[in-house]
Amino acid sequence: MVDVVFNVVAMGLLEMAKKGWGDGGLVAAFDLLLDYGDISERFPSKERIKSLQMLHLDTETIQRRVAAAVQGLQTIRSEKAVRVWLAPDRPGDLCGLCWLMEAIDGLPVAVQVVPLPRWVEQGKVLVHYTGWFEVEPERWKHFLPMARMVGAIKMQHYISVWRKLAHENMDLRVLINGTLHSFPPDFYDPWIRMELNRQKRIFPMAKLVGDILTRHDLGITDRFIAWRIEMWDLKEAGTDDKGRRLLQK
Repeated sequence: MVDVVFNVVAMGLLEMAKKGWGDGGLVAAFDLLLDYGDISERFPSKERIKSLQMLHLDTETIQRRVAAAVQGLQTIRSEKAVRVWLAPDRPGDLCGLCWLMEAIDGLPVAVQVVPLPRWVEQGKVLVHYTGWFEVEPERWKHFLPMARMVGAIKMQHYISVWRKLAHENMDLRVLINGTLHSFPPDFYDPWIRMELNRQKRIFPMAKLVGDILTRHDLGITDRFIAWRIEMWDLKEAGTDDKGRRLLQK
C-alpha cells in the first residue's frame, strides 16, 4: 500500500504519523500544482516544466518533484494498491487525483481515498483544516475509518474529467460546487484586488499574500498569488526591517 498526498509538507507529516502507528509503508508526494499551467501533454512535458518555472520554483525543486512523481508512479504500479489522502476543497488535490487515475488507467491497482472533512470536532472546538498539510501527525490515524474504495465507474469519471481539462488546457483549474472547471488566469483577481485595496500605500507583499490566504478559503497557493500580483504594475519600495519585499500602490 502506497499512501499518496499532493503536498510535500503533508508528506512529512504523514510519514511522522505512520511511524507513530507502526506503519513503515511508503508515502509518495505528487506536489505538481496541476491546477495551474499547461497540462496538454502527458507528464512530464517541457510545457509543464515551464508552468512550474512560471511560479518561481527553482530548477532543483522542480527536478526533485518530477523525480519523486515518476518514482511514486513506478512504486504504485508495483505495489498495486494506493491510498489517497484528498482535500476535496482544494483544486490542486482534486486535479492530482484525476491525473493519478489517468496515469494508472488500465492497471490492476486498488485505490482508496481518505477525504479531509471541512470541519472536525476536537473536544469543544470546531477546527477547519484547509489541507492535509495542516493536520497534526497524531491526528491522521483518526481519519483512516473514512477511507473508501474507488470503484471502476468512479475511476473512469476522474479519468474523463482529467482528459476534458487537458483538452481545454486553460491556465487554471477552479473548483466550483465540487466540480473542476477551466478558467483564464485572472479568475482569482477580484479577491486579490479586494485585499490589495485594504493595504496601506506601501506594504509587504508577504502580508498581502497572507491576508488573501487567511481571509478567503480559495484553495490556492501563495506562489500563484505572488505570480498574479507580479502581473500588475505595482512599484517596488525596497524591503522592511524583516527583509520582506515592499510594494507600493
